[in-house]
Amino acid sequence: ARMHGSRVAIIFFCEFSSQRGPKMFGAVRDRDRRRHLVDYPALDLPHMYVLAGGYKEFVRTFDHLVSPSQGAYTPMLDTRFSADLCACRRQYKDAWATRQGGAGRGLRGRARSL
Repeated sequence: ARMHGSRVAIIFFCEFSSQRGPKMFGAVRDRDRRRHLVDYPALDLPHMYVLAGGYKEFVRTFDHLVSPSQGAYTPMLDTRFSADLCACRRQYKDAWATRQGGAGRGLRGRARSL
């Protein structure tokens, strides 16, 4: 669905917004730029941001907005979930390797912090 000119904001984040969030931002922006090579600087998704400080900082700053039923913060390195983390990292790495497929670097936008 095209959202060109819409006021929809997409916010990317991970625990610290230092790796996965910015990487996904870059992948989505790259795809959007490729769709608009002939009408640069048009974008379908012009309002994209990376959450400054990540989810950890968001929960610390705005704890009143997050309840346990909505996904209270659990650190990524919590030892109770070590096996899950290992499996997820492997899947994540494999998925990115497959999607990148040896292709050269694409057009990238700079991640803007929110």
